[in-house]
Amino acid sequence: MKKKGVLWSNDVLTQFEEILQYIRRDSPEQANKFGEKIIKAIDRLTVFPESGRIVPELHDRIPPPREIFVGEYRIIYRIIGNNIDLMVFSHGKRLLTFFLGMPS
Repeated sequence: MKKKGVLWSNDVLTQFEEILQYIRRDSPEQANKFGEKIIKAIDRLTVFPESGRIVPELHDRIPPPREIFVGEYRIIYRIIGNNIDLMVFSHGKRLLTFFLGMPS
């Protein structure tokens, strides 16, 4: 099975870095461990892209975005051709409307 590529938008990179900075304030070691967990989870998606569930709030979009959770954090992505397009990386309790420009 061929691995898919991963597309990191500037927004997703910023979201990832902000979360790591937040964790780093209390524990640099925990921030590093969490960052490694995220990278491993995304790497698994390159082999098993459909392993994430379809995002309930976005089920009607084409292609339907999928999501995985790492701890309390949500990684939303879509499969486009040979790539995994990362759309949102946030705490699971945050509303998607904030990230996706959807009306509240």
